[in-house]
Amino acid sequence: MNNYSSITAVQLDFYYLHNYYNVSSSDFVLSSARCPNHSISATTLNDSVYRILIFSMQNQNINFNSGEILKITLHPKTTTRQGIYNIKANSIVLSNSSGINKFTGTNPAYYFNVLIPTFTISTQSNNNSFGNVTGGGVYNHLSTATLSAIPNQNSVFLQWNDYDTNRIRNITVTNDSSFTAYFKRIDTIYLNQEICQGSTFDFFGQTLSTPNIYSYTKNVNQYQDSVFILNLIINQPKTTNLTAEICQG
Repeated sequence: MNNYSSITAVQLDFYYLHNYYNVSSSDFVLSSARCPNHSISATTLNDSVYRILIFSMQNQNINFNSGEILKITLHPKTTTRQGIYNIKANSIVLSNSSGINKFTGTNPAYYFNVLIPTFTISTQSNNNSFGNVTGGGVYNHLSTATLSAIPNQNSVFLQWNDYDTNRIRNITVTNDSSFTAYFKRIDTIYLNQEICQGSTFDFFGQTLSTPNIYSYTKNVNQYQDSVFILNLIINQPKTTNLTAEICQG
């Protein structure tokens, strides 16, 4: 709204393509610079038209003679594709303090090339030495991002930061998002121990006396374990045969 002065109120009918966009009354926002003392009313006339009324209870003028007074946000639907669409404003009324319509122009129609919004999907690992994540990047709105958590050797995948436990997952992109994959490192230590029959061996509080393979998991921290694998061998006692000769008598 340029080259108009002493305007206290604005009314117009806003037309948009409801098949491709969602618009709610909260998507109509006044310029704080030009309309600091004004309010806005957005009333639905039908599924494609809003009637907009910008007014001041104190009948104050809209500031300045040029510049944006109203910002409208349109939200793409899943049916929206890149292309040329149009919106328009009809039945424009620019009222002064006496209620006189000062609008002398024609009802404008605005055409614009729609570019599908893009969003950034950020990915990271809780520890790069435990594993890494693929699939981060810039994606079109409503496209699919495939995220993969790849554990390194001696590590396992636990979950994502939103508690999803699928190592490979698909995300429908609707906004900027960040995903962290949590891995746990598992260090395995192999032990061999030999004892004599009848003896015992203490293995992390377990008293062992039978030959077997034993294991014990020690929690180092939330994302690291040490697993001890023990091969316990029982040796039979050695037998020594002694032979002695003596003379008769």
